[in-house]
Amino acid sequence: KLAIVKKIQSTQNVNVEKNKKFIELSEKRMPKTIKAIKLIGNLSNKFHYEYSEEQVKKLINSLKTSLKHIKNKILSRST
Repeated sequence: KLAIVKKIQSTQNVNVEKNKKFIELSEKRMPKTIKAIKLIGNLSNKFHYEYSEEQVKKLINSLKTSLKHIKNKILSRST
């Protein structure tokens, strides 16, 4: 993943220091975010948890909405 970001950095006119900070923070935050999402996935274990289809839909929609907002925020600032 870092190689992709570095390739992008070398092909675009970006502030190197700000780009380094972006890389540094994204490399720290992404693993934590992915772990948290996996932990939510663990809630699917019906042996330990009980939930309705409606609750699952709300949870998934909340995740999708959050990801959409992040995507829009990042893309709108990248131009």
